[in-house]
Amino acid sequence: MSPSQSIAARIVIACALSWLCAETTSAQADGAAERGEVKPPRDPTGITYAPSDPNAMVTFNLEDVDLPELVRMMSQLTGRGFIVASARRSIKATVYAPIKVRAADAYEAFLSILELNGMTVVPAAPYYKVVESAKIESRPVPLSVGVKPTATHDAYVTTMRRLQFVSAEDALDLLARYKSDSGGLSVYAPTNMLILTDTAANLQRMERLLDQLDVPRPARATRTLTSSSGSSGPLPAASPSAQRMQN
Repeated sequence: MSPSQSIAARIVIACALSWLCAETTSAQADGAAERGEVKPPRDPTGITYAPSDPNAMVTFNLEDVDLPELVRMMSQLTGRGFIVASARRSIKATVYAPIKVRAADAYEAFLSILELNGMTVVPAAPYYKVVESAKIESRPVPLSVGVKPTATHDAYVTTMRRLQFVSAEDALDLLARYKSDSGGLSVYAPTNMLILTDTAANLQRMERLLDQLDVPRPARATRTLTSSSGSSGPLPAASPSAQRMQN
């Protein structure tokens, strides 16, 4: 066998071995997935972590934690990936929790910390972006159509509501007093539709207000006067002298 043939044969053998190893690894991974033996994800730093069950009890005490450290903690706790801009506002967060809390409650506290500092998270699959909450209407926040918000967290949501008995413009003027600083309200007049963007907790409050406002107006009662002949008609206006007596 010539030297060139020997080199070619070695290359073929190496490729075959590489293909065989890849197939074996893939088969092992598929078998592990079927048995529920999926390995925990790894973050870019190479640290292995497993997302906590939402009902798992965790210790959540913070003291002067800055934003990157807070986001890193939430990422390890929830298994979610977060994007934080380098040009961000500086915050220091402190949380006192004398007892362990549910992992889901820790995440709610995280959202509240962001909201208090003028920030929030918006989905950017497969990540979540930490952004300023100003002009939140232009952000891709979740949209709820036809379903009243039931969550009470401080994440921002957009909802739409068609009013039946009151003008959407009139309701807009009233709700403007109750929205958060970063919330947004708008009207689509042709269908008498309100479009509301705010925290889920504040949207619940405004929905309750609308439930009390968007109701049928009571019909006006008309007083009638029946004559001695049995005919009836509208009550005539009182004479000036009668008006003076009533006064």
